[in-house]
Amino acid sequence: MNLENIDIEILSEKRDISCFSCGEKDIDEFIHTEAMIFQNERLGVTYLFFYEKQLIGFVTLSMADLRKRKMDENDKLPIGRENYPALQISQLAVCKDLQVNYCLLYTSDAADEEDSVDLGGRRIIKKKKKN
Repeated sequence: MNLENIDIEILSEKRDISCFSCGEKDIDEFIHTEAMIFQNERLGVTYLFFYEKQLIGFVTLSMADLRKRKMDENDKLPIGRENYPALQISQLAVCKDLQVNYCLLYTSDAADEEDSVDLGGRRIIKKKKKN
């Protein structure tokens, strides 16, 4: 797959995304029924990724903040702000046909998972793909 052939566009009501599936029920439901509402309410923006006119994935980005009071003292910047602005990956998915061996599941309640990466209160968990 040549990455130069990937087109990116912002989700619009005109775009038919009904055939997209990443295989995760909650994420599929989000892109099919909630993403446009989320975007219309200006809570975030969903970017669609196309390869040869086929929808291969999407990401929804939203604004968030990092709470200074919850941070380790060594991580705090010497600025007069109570919170730091941050960009949050609210949803992330790759179409089921392109997933190889495992997929990434983004969640905030992953503290019990052994195979995860700490992202300051959020974690990315590597889940084996269901056959």
